[in-house]
Amino acid sequence: MQAEGITEAELARRTGIAPATIRGWKTRVTPRLMDMEAALNAVGHELIIGVRRDLKPSVNNIVQLRLVRGDK
Repeated sequence: MQAEGITEAELARRTGIAPATIRGWKTRVTPRLMDMEAALNAVGHELIIGVRRDLKPSVNNIVQLRLVRGDK
């Protein structure tokens, strides 16, 4: 959030996610995928999920998460 110049309160306002939930992401809670997508969209990013075909399948690398700037 600091890199994007947005406060927790502003992110909460833009996404409809409770401020306490956003604060929890920093220390103890893994965000739900739909909440992460909403937060990324609010600061101009897009969440793209795809299969990595160049890696041997394993639990750790089946899904690749990639962030894409919205202004590309």
